[in-house]
Amino acid sequence: MWFGGGRGSEDARTTAQIVAFRSLTAIIPYVRVVSWRLLLGTGHQSMSTRTLFILFFSLGVAFVGFAQYYLFRKFHRLIRRSALQLWLQRTLLGLVCIFLTLMYLPYVLRLFYKWPEHEVSNLILYGALYPFSLWGLASVSTFVIVFVKDVGAAVLHLRKRLEPLPMSSRLPPQEAFPASRREFLRWGFGAAAASPMGIFTYGAAVGKERYEIVERRVEIPRLSPTLHGLTLVQLTDIHVGNFMKQEKLERYVRVVNELQPDLVALTGDFIGSSPEFIPACATALEKLDAREGVFACLGNHDYWVGARSVTAALEAAGVEVLRNEGHRLMIRDAPLNIAGVDDPWRGKADFDLALSSVDPNAPTIMLCHQPDLFPAIAQRAVDLTLAGHYHGGQIKFKFFGFAVSPAHLITAFVEGFYRHGQALLYVSRGIGITGPPVRLNAPPEITVLRLVPSSTVG
Repeated sequence: MWFGGGRGSEDARTTAQIVAFRSLTAIIPYVRVVSWRLLLGTGHQSMSTRTLFILFFSLGVAFVGFAQYYLFRKFHRLIRRSALQLWLQRTLLGLVCIFLTLMYLPYVLRLFYKWPEHEVSNLILYGALYPFSLWGLASVSTFVIVFVKDVGAAVLHLRKRLEPLPMSSRLPPQEAFPASRREFLRWGFGAAAASPMGIFTYGAAVGKERYEIVERRVEIPRLSPTLHGLTLVQLTDIHVGNFMKQEKLERYVRVVNELQPDLVALTGDFIGSSPEFIPACATALEKLDAREGVFACLGNHDYWVGARSVTAALEAAGVEVLRNEGHRLMIRDAPLNIAGVDDPWRGKADFDLALSSVDPNAPTIMLCHQPDLFPAIAQRAVDLTLAGHYHGGQIKFKFFGFAVSPAHLITAFVEGFYRHGQALLYVSRGIGITGPPVRLNAPPEITVLRLVPSSTVG
């Protein structure tokens, strides 16, 4: 049984929350099972995962395209029914067509020409990429609101036709639907339909910039008393690119250094989408200062841009990249193992190889990018696993104390602590973004873990 928590954790789920969470995600159990098998299976796992990604990407693009078409048709009907002059109607419709075309241009260029391969100016970033990306995201929510309203109106209309009121109870149209009420409903619906743009603009301007330092106390049964209070800082999902430039990453590095960590763990996805940003990432991370070293594993994005290039740049910057390997450390005259595995998207996560060179009697910390590997890791003598990948959902909606995001629909390990027996997993929200430049209810996270020996074993 997998469950969130861990002794001393402030974000542990209660039993009721676990039941509700699993009830929610039960609507797509097969998606989760298939995802885990693709990640943990052998043989053609890389090809299958890419095929699954292309399938979901194609369905997503088709859905967004249909949403744009639907909204355009609604706007076209609204304009045609207005009292505007014909030339102004045509001008507005033309501007909307140009806007929709430009909105897809960055994605088309990126898909076929891998644009932009280099750092763009702030003018292009904030004048082109941000507005169109935000509209692409907000328009889907607006479409859902408009579509639900249209379906509801159609159902009510059909019901009225099938169940006509008695003649004595009918009122004249102007009394049954007074102008003030129609105007109020029209403005209320307009505000609701426009609200996603405001919400996601907040997520871009504030949500993805306002980071949190999350401090947790972690009890490890096999930890030596001399290592009590050992400080480990985790950064993950940095995604260096146009939305995480070198200067911004260096600000995060300064915050990490101010925490005076004993160890720094970097759990993958250093680069966003282009190898052009590898030098900038390495230059910034070279300034990390940890008493006992900086260790890393690779993520799926690092394989997409070139695992060898990312590894070489990080190691030249003083970062120890663990690719199915482990090290025995001596800290304060006490042993501590740290290991890391490759990402399963294009590499192979070989846990036995990674643990083959560590001290079996010492506590072990495992770095892996994908938290879905935890079921396999928990079967081995690993005390603490650190992962990322899902960004805490990145765009997360909260309803009555429960969180819902795309990540919640495909994994049980979105963020926070999870335990299986003596094995612990911590999933960080990371500091970068992928896809739309927005974070909503999932702020960037710098994780500070203070390790202490457990008072009980078993």
